[in-house]
Amino acid sequence: MTTTSENGGAAPRGAGPDTGRGASAHTSGHANQPGSVLVPPEGWRVAPDGGRAHPLPCRHLDGEDPSPVRLAVTGCAECLAAGRDDWVHLRVCLRCGHNGCCDSSPGAHAYRHASRTGHPLAVAVEESWAWCYADELFLIPASPATTTKLGGEGS
Repeated sequence: MTTTSENGGAAPRGAGPDTGRGASAHTSGHANQPGSVLVPPEGWRVAPDGGRAHPLPCRHLDGEDPSPVRLAVTGCAECLAAGRDDWVHLRVCLRCGHNGCCDSSPGAHAYRHASRTGHPLAVAVEESWAWCYADELFLIPASPATTTKLGGEGS
């Protein structure tokens, strides 16, 4: 995969893309529905960050294969195993497809998965971005026309 890092942006854990979304449980019909998330066929690039004089590269993009194009979304694996469904948003690991809840969720299982396994990249289920937990960088699709979102079985 060829990726181009433009103006990179880093944020401390807890101040990334989940910040400001609130800590309330998800509402009906959003990420609790099984489906799939689209992975951009061209892969990811570091999002521009006008607050940085020099771009930061993501050390993990070159080693990632952007396929499979669809990753299954079933809910946070650890929350479901514990009989819970109170996550706020879901993240899907780009290396193994693990479904985990975001940092704003009570369990923060996506972060825990990344820390435990060394799988640094996860895609947001409901929006067109990904996050590198290791480099703390916000990632966007390499092609601006690509979207990443939850879809039903036939989507």
